[in-house]
Amino acid sequence: MSSQNKGLKYSIDYFIEELSLTTPSESRINLMPYLLELDYFEDIYSNSISGKVVLSESIGLLSKTGLNGTESIKVRFKKSKDHEEYIDRTFRVFSVSDRTLSKNYSFEKYVLEFCSEELFVSEQFRISKSYKGKIISDIIEDVMKNFLKVSGKSINIQKTTGTYDFVLPNKKIFETINWLSSYALPANGNVGADMLFFENVEGYIFASLQNLFNQSPVYQYSYNPKNITNLDMQYNLRTILKLEIMDYFDSLGSLNKGLFSNRLLSIDTINRKKTTTDFDYNDYFGKSKSLNDYPVTNQYKNNVGKTMYNPPDKNYESGTLRMVVSNQTGTRVDYIKNSPEDVPRDFFIEKSLPNRVAQIGLANHTRLKITVPGNSDLHAGMTVNLKILNTNPLSGMNNPAAGSSNVRTDDPHLSGKYLVSAIRHIISPGSYVSVIEVCKDSTYGPISGAGNKNNFI
Repeated sequence: MSSQNKGLKYSIDYFIEELSLTTPSESRINLMPYLLELDYFEDIYSNSISGKVVLSESIGLLSKTGLNGTESIKVRFKKSKDHEEYIDRTFRVFSVSDRTLSKNYSFEKYVLEFCSEELFVSEQFRISKSYKGKIISDIIEDVMKNFLKVSGKSINIQKTTGTYDFVLPNKKIFETINWLSSYALPANGNVGADMLFFENVEGYIFASLQNLFNQSPVYQYSYNPKNITNLDMQYNLRTILKLEIMDYFDSLGSLNKGLFSNRLLSIDTINRKKTTTDFDYNDYFGKSKSLNDYPVTNQYKNNVGKTMYNPPDKNYESGTLRMVVSNQTGTRVDYIKNSPEDVPRDFFIEKSLPNRVAQIGLANHTRLKITVPGNSDLHAGMTVNLKILNTNPLSGMNNPAAGSSNVRTDDPHLSGKYLVSAIRHIISPGSYVSVIEVCKDSTYGPISGAGNKNNFI
């Protein structure tokens, strides 16, 4: 199905090659004649793709098939009939919701909700297995292949560092992978512990935020004044139809969560020692990979002479303090040795926890939700550039870069490179839009009083 109206200001072209329901008996039902809406969703903080199909029909489909959650839905669509790349996946139906009957019983409307098959497997089984002297990425790969039994999908796993002994404590499969991810350290030298495990149309991905940040933007979208005219179709396809600012900044919330400064106190109960590990945004930003060049805070000092990222000192303890039981100092105790390399148990806690708390939080420092003409090439985990014009009509005055004194400039804080954290493709008869959640950990232009990545530290 494809829109034939080429004169619209914004393209609504799309092509659905297949939308079908398959029962356990292998009977296949074409759902296209009954389609009201197809909703397909990816999220870097979710282990599974999900979605829904809204149907309206008068053939008694639910009664005929006896739908019970063992059926599959085949989804295959792309942004235009002439486009090459499809979103092409098969999912499990897990729910029928919002079922309503017309007053005269002539038709009924309902929603079929679906997710990846692997989510069913994860919910059905738990893992109890020990690993000795293994890196976390290898453990996750083993779990994916031998417990989750992933087939027909790619598994892209970034290598981690450090070998450990693990006993997987009877957790569900995805729960186990998320638990391992929270302690993993990337092997490529990136600062911190920001590993994520998620699924997009390309398969399963285990990667660090910094690796995702380092990707080149795949598209650039612009948010322009409504009075712009005479735009060609290609430009329209890169226009933001709707913009919602979900998070801009929350300094008090950031301080409370320890995003700029936090302290971990590790207690070694065997050797009766404690270890203090501090996270300092000032040091971290200068060493880490970020989406843009400028930090999200400046060198402003409060009335006690401290910036928001100042580490604690003898007079002022950190406002965000965490305590864990560890044995970082216990490498000489035989019964708590943890690997062939004599890495102590939970050594990763000291290296991972302070950074991870801050990194995940900072990645969502600025969050936007944008609606754009449907684009089946965009997936969760990619990066995009956004050009959002400054709301100040005088922003272009005396700015040579603007080219004219009456031309607005880009907003330095809202514009820039973003990570696509989630994307929802919504198709209904005559319409296809992509609703995208994007986030960033840094700014395109400087905040007053802040330096760039090269001179911040």
